[in-house]
Amino acid sequence: GEMRELADKVQIRDDLAKSLADDLNAMPKSALRSSYTRRIVELVKSMHKQRKDIDAILADTQQIQKEIQTSSDTLNRSYGATDDMVYRDAKNKGDGASKKMYKL
Repeated sequence: GEMRELADKVQIRDDLAKSLADDLNAMPKSALRSSYTRRIVELVKSMHKQRKDIDAILADTQQIQKEIQTSSDTLNRSYGATDDMVYRDAKNKGDGASKKMYKL
């Protein structure tokens, strides 16, 4: 989604910066070198900002994955404890309702 789009934009900017740098090197030295240099610097700044944004998104994604894992672990432990309580109740009482509940 969004991370892929940002990564694609960074790649496009990288390619553009390389292309402009190649064009600059191929041009005669008397050409408007300063304007090309300024444009390249602007592109590099833009790429650094985009990379920073991507890193922030990746960090957020990792944090969310950790939170999901923690919640999943808590849920699994709660399920195990509840399952054990229902089993003990069915075993100790021995009535049909408790056994039926455990089978669910």
